[in-house]
Amino acid sequence: AEYMGERPRQRGHYRPGYGTGYFQSGLPDLVPDPYYIQAATYVQKTSMYNLRCAAEENCLASSAYRSDVRDYDNRVLLRFPQRVKNQGTSDFLPSRPRYSWEWHSCHQHYHSMDE
Repeated sequence: AEYMGERPRQRGHYRPGYGTGYFQSGLPDLVPDPYYIQAATYVQKTSMYNLRCAAEENCLASSAYRSDVRDYDNRVLLRFPQRVKNQGTSDFLPSRPRYSWEWHSCHQHYHSMDE
């Protein structure tokens, strides 16, 4: 059986999936929640037409950009959510100021980080 509970933190060691063991004063430390990802991951089959926003941002495998791929062709995706905790001692801030964020109308949100 797999143990899913919290493991105690030992000085000088790190817990896999729980960020670094090196705590820097005044810095963010972003830690993904591996159990949330594991519990909510699923496989989805969808058409290229429904993936046009992902294609616009070059988020698909290189085979999706071949000239013979059509809107009605299907792709199999591994979908997973993200839940990230900042266990650092400072806020995580975007690298660009708010006035320079880019609106992406295809999927209706701003991009605030440099690529």
